[in-house]
Amino acid sequence: MRTPLLLATVLALLTISVAVSAQETKLNPFEKLDTAIPKGIELLEKKQFVEFLSNFITPDELAEVKKTMTLKQLAEGFGKHKGERMLKIFKEIKGTKPVLSKDGATASYKLKAAVDNKSEITFIKINKVWHVKN
Repeated sequence: MRTPLLLATVLALLTISVAVSAQETKLNPFEKLDTAIPKGIELLEKKQFVEFLSNFITPDELAEVKKTMTLKQLAEGFGKHKGERMLKIFKEIKGTKPVLSKDGATASYKLKAAVDNKSEITFIKINKVWHVKN
């Protein structure tokens, strides 16, 4: 009588443990460039510029921008003037390998053709998350 109850309890605890462990290890897509860049493409294609900018602008730059405008206002301007160019850049670098700094906190991708007089795009890792460095 006790064995089935004990077995059921152990199985229930294992199930809960596995579920909690899976949630804890769920990766933020912005923690790795291999997932951040495709996520950025997805957001740009869907024209979700607020979410794109809130994830890819560095926290300091975002705080500075919010002193003069809302994130929504920034996103509207970005969508009109830079969204398509950024999408083109992200698609170009997807699946390619960046040049990493020695400490691994900066990653630069060379572009085939200059965009807005820039021949590369650089990402910087802040608090485990990759951001576009301006």
